[in-house]
Amino acid sequence: MQDLLALARVLADAGDTLAVGALLIIANWPYTLLVIKPTNDRLHAIKPEQANAETRQAIISWGHLHGGRSALGVAATLVFRWTLIA
Repeated sequence: MQDLLALARVLADAGDTLAVGALLIIANWPYTLLVIKPTNDRLHAIKPEQANAETRQAIISWGHLHGGRSALGVAATLVFRWTLIA
């Protein structure tokens, strides 16, 4: 919902900084589908009794990937915040 509201605001010609914020939020969709989902699928395919050191590394990798997704949200929030106080 936040994505669509941000996009609607940009389309209403609210300014370039809001466009950047909207793009950062929308970037979470392809990032999740193209980057995180393959790791999710790989982890979901592993049965608990088959987990090993490689599984642990995949979980650690997933955490780092999710951190990137979180960073996009934080960056968007900072851009929106900067727009409000500028």
